[in-house]
Amino acid sequence: MLDPLSDLVDLSDAQCSLSGAVLAAGEWAAKLPSPKSLKVFVMRQPCWFVIEREAPIHAACGDVVMIRSGRSYVMASEPCREFGGRIEFSSDSEIPMEAYSSDECVSLACFVSLNPSRGHLLLDLLPACIVVRGSAPQAEALRLHYEQLVKEVRSSGAGTRLAISKLTQLIFLQVLRAHLSTYASGKLAMSSQGWLMALGDNKIVLALQAMHTDPSRSWTLDELAKAALMSRTTFAKRFRLSMGSTPLNYLRDLRMALAAKSLSDPNQTVASIAYQLGYASEAGFSSAFKKAMKVAPKFYRESIAKH
Repeated sequence: MLDPLSDLVDLSDAQCSLSGAVLAAGEWAAKLPSPKSLKVFVMRQPCWFVIEREAPIHAACGDVVMIRSGRSYVMASEPCREFGGRIEFSSDSEIPMEAYSSDECVSLACFVSLNPSRGHLLLDLLPACIVVRGSAPQAEALRLHYEQLVKEVRSSGAGTRLAISKLTQLIFLQVLRAHLSTYASGKLAMSSQGWLMALGDNKIVLALQAMHTDPSRSWTLDELAKAALMSRTTFAKRFRLSMGSTPLNYLRDLRMALAAKSLSDPNQTVASIAYQLGYASEAGFSSAFKKAMKVAPKFYRESIAKH
């Protein structure tokens, strides 16, 4: 049985990189644009995050904060502080290594980029912000990854860039796991809609596992409800509550994401991809793909080749 979290992160082509550090002192505040996909902050000093249409969030030393695209946000020493003060955003290539251990280092920041045509499966179902507190059980693993990340940043040894990429990806995955664990423990509100909420539901996750294991199967709502050990009506309602989508619409989106990934392989024909995903004909698949992706499979493949 496939692990849906690993499958979805893989489908989204999550690529992580260290973007640098936030340096500040005294009283300060800065308004920042929405990240392109996701941004992760590993906190070294206390800081306030004020995200558009969200309550202010206080992040302490040792916390990890992940912000998704779609909303601008403010970082500040106090939630109502006027913009300005001593603050600097430096890339990892610009900042002196000793600054990472200074009292002015508020946080390290990591970018998480997702595939523009497939990443929405993950991105659209994440909350505006995820905070992993330093006191959480999962924080120990995050701290270990963070300490190793700092060592790699300070190093100039062979393989440093690759090590930084892998460590930031581990930090990203640990944030997702911690958020999932928070829901599973009952500490996350049931109104918190999202894919990770569904993974924390021990019945809905059975249906997700079934679809990810055999996406080519012509699943019916009754079959998915049976896989989830629920009645048809209860399953449909609970799935939509957690996912914001119907089970069959999710299956369609999953198939299109798999198709988009397969189209990047020049050795696979459009017909073979169609049959692998359970379509009776290439024409039927092409029509479904064009409707979902706004472009025919042939032209989608050509656009990938150009890039």
